[in-house]
Amino acid sequence: MDVPTTSTESTTDPTTTTHEKTNEEILHDVATTFWLIFIFYVFASVAWIAYCIISYRRDLEKLKVTAEKNGIARYLELRRLLKAYDSVDIENLRCSVDDDSVTEVS
Repeated sequence: MDVPTTSTESTTDPTTTTHEKTNEEILHDVATTFWLIFIFYVFASVAWIAYCIISYRRDLEKLKVTAEKNGIARYLELRRLLKAYDSVDIENLRCSVDDDSVTEVS
């Protein structure tokens, strides 16, 4: 079973010199990998935050338009109800109510 090592020696040629990585080299490799991943993560995070802000503003604008449309619809319905209310003849209504109350008593 082959165990991974940090050396660059060749197992087939015994005449080559072995070069094991020093702690500084390993640390440099890890730091390089870390900074590459970290920078990518920061850019991805900024892009995600920008997307969320744009999406939120778009949704907010849609809600404002919908609320405005609903406000217009409510206004039109109120106007229709007021016209219907204004078209009722109150004098005739009073007379018919008085006639009904008289017929109920007798």
